[in-house]
Amino acid sequence: MTIPTYIPDTATAENQAPAVLLAYQQHWVADGSPLKVIEKSRRTGLTWAEASDNVLTAALSRSAGGQNVYYIAYNQDMTIEYIQSCAMWTRVFNYAADKIEEGFWDSEDDADKHIKTYTIRFPSSGFRIVALSSRPSNLRGRQGVIVIDEAAFHEKLDELLKAALAMLIWGGKVRVISTHNGQDNQFNELITDIRAGKRKGTVHRITFKEAVNDGLYRRICLRLGKTWSVQEETAWMASVYDFYGAGAAEELDCIPANSTGAWLSRALIESRMSGYTPVLRWECKDGFELLPDHVRHAECQDWLLDKLSPLLDKLPKDCISFDGEDFGRSGDLTVHAPLLQMQNLTRRMPFLIELRNVPFRQQEQVAFYLIDNLPNFRGGAFDARGNGQF
Repeated sequence: MTIPTYIPDTATAENQAPAVLLAYQQHWVADGSPLKVIEKSRRTGLTWAEASDNVLTAALSRSAGGQNVYYIAYNQDMTIEYIQSCAMWTRVFNYAADKIEEGFWDSEDDADKHIKTYTIRFPSSGFRIVALSSRPSNLRGRQGVIVIDEAAFHEKLDELLKAALAMLIWGGKVRVISTHNGQDNQFNELITDIRAGKRKGTVHRITFKEAVNDGLYRRICLRLGKTWSVQEETAWMASVYDFYGAGAAEELDCIPANSTGAWLSRALIESRMSGYTPVLRWECKDGFELLPDHVRHAECQDWLLDKLSPLLDKLPKDCISFDGEDFGRSGDLTVHAPLLQMQNLTRRMPFLIELRNVPFRQQEQVAFYLIDNLPNFRGGAFDARGNGQF
């Protein structure tokens, strides 16, 4: 899409109209990344801006980059609002298009065949925009641009993303738009993965305050024929925040709410992760537990001296230390997580120990060796059952 040069939105109903898209809308549409995601405030017009780009995409010829567009919302009201926006942009761009067709999703999955669709066809290009609510389980054999709106509120976003991302192989594109719906939501995990470099893509963010600074309230005044003023804008912003109350941080400021379903959220865990912490792993072969006690003790001692002792020797002698343990045997690991408190009160984990299929006596041997050699050991927290109980 050709983006008009941004004009500071100082217009009111009496002045010359500004650029059609606000700055943050322009930045979103101008990003041609195969996968792009935006975390946004409510009612910032991102779907409306996306519709403008979708119309241009479907109206272009294949040689110019034209493709089909599939828009997926989580309810029918959003679907109708989107297709109406597309119809408006079609008239603005003066493209010839067939009238909106209503139908049902053509799917191999019987559960999806009841999903109502709205289609705009562009005879000049042969492409179309298909808008539908809910999640079609079968996108196989289709190619184009996939727009997932309010993604955080889709019940099975992971399955939908798998189907959508397959289109990238043949030049398709995926656009994911949503407000937040909790820290542990798959939408927030997608954003976290992209920002961490675990998945390719780009992430955009627009809060309510940022949208207002870019001219959102001025645009509302222009549409309603009102005269803009700083005082009116400030009062309007305050009223919006008052309306959302305690939910304003998530709904307007793009801060996902803490989940009540997890003791430690994924965001908290990832903020504490380090790629530089050594992990010592010892796994005993089946039958090791049948060996004589002195043989098992000697082999465990060799592992401690060879693997663990060098790390313990490097620990600063002026810190205090603690140890946390979670007990397992064969299906789950036994894990020791020592913690150092430095003189400046910062805390760090110097290494992690993971034991698999290790007999109970050797787990005891590892635990005592570790505790005896940690500097200024002050205390620990052990699993209440298993070896912890012992």
